[in-house]
Amino acid sequence: MRPDQDTRAALEILLEEHISGAPVVDASGRLLGVLSQTDLLLEVAERAGPEPSSVRVGQVMTPLVLAVYETVGVPQAAALMASEGVHRLLVVSAAGDLVGILSSLDVMRWLGERAGYLDPPVRNSFVGRR
Repeated sequence: MRPDQDTRAALEILLEEHISGAPVVDASGRLLGVLSQTDLLLEVAERAGPEPSSVRVGQVMTPLVLAVYETVGVPQAAALMASEGVHRLLVVSAAGDLVGILSSLDVMRWLGERAGYLDPPVRNSFVGRR
C-alpha cells in the first residue's frame, strides 16, 4: 500500500487478497506503517463528512511498525505478538528490506503442523517456507 492511496481502493485490495492488513511503504519501499481492517473500521466509525475515497491510507494507518528479522524463530515472534497485542509482524532482512509478513494464523498453522494435526504447509504461507 502507498500512503497517498485512497482507503476505498485499499479496502478492495484487502478484501480481494483475503488479508486483514498490509504494510504501507513510500515510493522507495521504506516502511511507513501498517494498514489494517481495524484502522479502516475506526476511520469509518469516526468519519463525519468526507467520502471514503477522499481519505488516504497515510491518514488512517498505524504508523508504528513492529518487525522482526527473518532469522527470528516463530516462538520468539509469537511471544512479541502476544505481548504487543498485534496480529501481524513485518519480517525484514538484515538490510532492513521487507521480506514478508507473519500473521497470527501463520503461527497457528505452524503449531498445528508441528503437532501433526495439519497436512504439509499451506502454499504462500511465510512460516510454511521455513
